[in-house]
Amino acid sequence: MGRRRFTALTVVNMRVAHQPTDAMPRAHNCGITSASSTWRFVREHSLRGMPFKNRVSTDALDALRAWQEQDTRRSYEVIEGEEADDSLVAFLSTDSDDRDAGPALDRACEDHRVERLVEA
Repeated sequence: MGRRRFTALTVVNMRVAHQPTDAMPRAHNCGITSASSTWRFVREHSLRGMPFKNRVSTDALDALRAWQEQDTRRSYEVIEGEEADDSLVAFLSTDSDDRDAGPALDRACEDHRVERLVEA
């Protein structure tokens, strides 16, 4: 998997500005900073159609657990697809100072053969 760049949404005086960042998307509002976003996890594009022992949701949950265990500030909540074969949607959050959150999630996804897509 190649390196991905994400766009952070910054809310300043009720205006939204897009800013490139290498970390997870971050939302800033009234001086309170948090890093949270919703992601859809699917099978890695190059591996789709191949047989796997686990469902996508199982491998995505394994990736999320591995990501969370690396830093106590990280958390996730499954929103949809915990028992699904084709995808899982989860809300992830971490402290705004956790600069390794995005790269760590990429590594966990790669290790568990899933990829993440920004959920609109």
